[in-house]
Formats: sequence, C-alpha cells, structure tokens
Amino acid sequence: MKELKGVNGWLWWFTYIVLGVVGVGFNLVGLVNAPFIAALITLPVVGLAAAALTLLVMENPIGVMIAKVYLFVNLVLGAIAVAVPPSNVAGLKAVIFSAGWLTYLWTSKRVQNTYFTKGSVKGEENV
Repeated sequence: MKELKGVNGWLWWFTYIVLGVVGVGFNLVGLVNAPFIAALITLPVVGLAAAALTLLVMENPIGVMIAKVYLFVNLVLGAIAVAVPPSNVAGLKAVIFSAGWLTYLWTSKRVQNTYFTKGSVKGEENV
C-alpha cells in the first residue's frame, strides 16, 4: 500500500479549496461590500488562511499550526454568531465545518506523515 504522504487526498482539498478558495478567495470577494467592522475582522482571518496555505504547500509544519488557529478563529466567530440574537445558521455551519477540519488535522495519518515525521522537511526531524 502506498504511504499516505504529501499534499494529496483530503489534505489537498483542505489546502487548496478550504484555505485557498474559501479562506482567501471568497473572503476577499466578500470584503467588497462589507461594513468596516466586518472588514477589520475578516482581513486577519484571510491573512491566517493565506499563511497556512503557503506553508502547507511548502510542507512546512508551522502551516498546520496556523491552519488550526485559522479554524479555531472561525469556530469562535461562528459560535458568537450563533449565540448573539438573531441566531445565524451560517454561524452554526462555521462551527461544524471548523470542528470537522480541526479533527482531521489532529487525527490524519497523511498530515502526520507529511509534516511531522523524520526527514519530512529538508532532512530535519520535526516534533
């Protein structure tokens, strides 16, 4: 059986679609008509997504941590959207979406093999 390693499979989907298309692309497009306060919140989130995308493509382990921070921020913002009346269905979707991808990043063999095994980054051991 082929070793699960590299930015393929669900990791490819997460990196390019979740971080690239949604995290950077859709959020930047949404800034066009966003109120100033929303833009102040969205710009750092886009920055986190862009940094995670870049580092994950380069197979840098720090990208996994930044991706987790990005997802955690989305989870918290979604929870706030759900908790503050009127309740927001998009907030609930953000909570479920972020929790699911966080679980993937914590449990995936491919993520572990690609970013946290001996020799995964320029012959160095990553812990």
